[in-house]
Amino acid sequence: MSSLIKYARSPQLLYCYASKRGEHTGPYHRSRMEWYAEMFLSLVPTLASLPPIYYLWHLGYGLDPSRFLSYYGVLSGFMAAAYVARVFSRIGNADYLRFMKVYMAEQDRPSVRWDKATKRMTPTQLDSFDYEFSFRPIDYSAKRAVQPVPTRAETHSTVVTDFVTGVIAACIGRPMIYPGSTWLMRTLLRDALANERASLITKRSGVRCKVVTVDNLALDCMYYDKRTTREAENRVATGASGDINSDHDSDSSEEGLRTARGNTLVITCEGNASFYEASVGMANVDLGYSVLGWNRPGFINSEGLPYPHTDAGAVAGVIEFAIVKLGWRETDIMIYAWSIGGFSASRAVTEYPRVKGLVLDATFDHVLPLALGRMPQWMSSLTRSTIGTWLNLDVAAGVKNYPGPIRFIRRRQDEMISSKLGDLSSNRGNFLITEVLEHRYPHIIRRDYMLALLGHCDAITTPAVDDPAVKEVLVSISSWSSEDSENYSEKWNKLLQETSDKLDLKQVAVINKWLLCVHLDDLNTKHCVPYPSSRWREPKFRF
Repeated sequence: MSSLIKYARSPQLLYCYASKRGEHTGPYHRSRMEWYAEMFLSLVPTLASLPPIYYLWHLGYGLDPSRFLSYYGVLSGFMAAAYVARVFSRIGNADYLRFMKVYMAEQDRPSVRWDKATKRMTPTQLDSFDYEFSFRPIDYSAKRAVQPVPTRAETHSTVVTDFVTGVIAACIGRPMIYPGSTWLMRTLLRDALANERASLITKRSGVRCKVVTVDNLALDCMYYDKRTTREAENRVATGASGDINSDHDSDSSEEGLRTARGNTLVITCEGNASFYEASVGMANVDLGYSVLGWNRPGFINSEGLPYPHTDAGAVAGVIEFAIVKLGWRETDIMIYAWSIGGFSASRAVTEYPRVKGLVLDATFDHVLPLALGRMPQWMSSLTRSTIGTWLNLDVAAGVKNYPGPIRFIRRRQDEMISSKLGDLSSNRGNFLITEVLEHRYPHIIRRDYMLALLGHCDAITTPAVDDPAVKEVLVSISSWSSEDSENYSEKWNKLLQETSDKLDLKQVAVINKWLLCVHLDDLNTKHCVPYPSSRWREPKFRF
């Protein structure tokens, strides 16, 4: 009897990966009876909530609540029948029997996936199956507290306005900003993403992980470990670079380059409707980098809902997992963010400012200008209050304080983060780039000139530097950018101010354009076109 109960309460099986020759590989094939049983059981919470709603709606009409007992009795009978159908369907399925044998043996032993000696995640027999995520063992629980996300709450806000804006944020704002978290998107993509996930595990040696954030939300992650042993690492040429177009002609040089890349972990931050199963980080995996992808709260299998504070806790928990459990140093971690993932990246570098580098692809400075452009004019005040209080995605505020190497990727035909379609000057990436560079190089960057350069040039090319005074400034900036010191110190600000006072407008313009080209990859594509791996460069600064 106890074994039958276990089959009734055990997880749904989605996919089987063959661990032995002759075993079935592919999606789990449920019988028609099990499919109907699963469908009915998924509707039970909705069906159970109908009588209370009906009673409250007709309150005052003299309804007797005891009349609903027969309804719940019938519902309970159908539930029991559904559980019985599920049990016998599973018992009669060879793939499910094989899964249950492994699941019962290993469900209480999550630590067997972790090799303490090598600090590597290793697949177990249980990883030969893709099953209901909530039943998976936890690989790591984050412990480090996260800095609160600032809000732009209106000075005249009240309990009533906070309630109204909260409802708008939950019903309209969040689904529009994070469509990947909606029920429809999750339902439509579930099977396709399960197949993609299977491909990542079987063909790319990905290891699936479960990380719990400080908000007690379980995140679905995928890890690709390309690190070498210490002996192999010592054989890498000292000049090995992360740039794909470095001069490596021989096979041994290419192997050395991939080895060097494997010792850098790229943590990806996805867009508002993208998932690690079809990640922007796949190019990095193909280039030889170690990669850690994750789905934000509310996306497919990850728990919770995507709000700024849960997003901040999620990315901080993923980085903590990489450092504490996977054995990575903070200085060997690089963040690659696409689209709205720029906000996740901004919180990542706020919590971990010593990461190796930051790449921001097709992202914006703040979500408010984009929200105002997509909402009716008469709702502008309400939109400001809603965004400021509940969905304050301020990318620039976090990114501009990051002291390390940074690289921006702009899409000149970007239709998603432009306030006006077809207007390059309205691309919010322009404002992000300008604000960050203006903060990083005060007294040197001219905001109006930088925005004009970004808004009216089809292609921005690196200017020739022949002027000795300009060359001296760039060498000085490059030297400072290589130092591991306090960012934006008083001494640095004073030096830049004294330097700018000695330059004429033409020299300042050359420096502005050169600094822009160093930090920017200008791509003539639309928002969702995958970034070509042939253009990949690690962010760094050298004159």
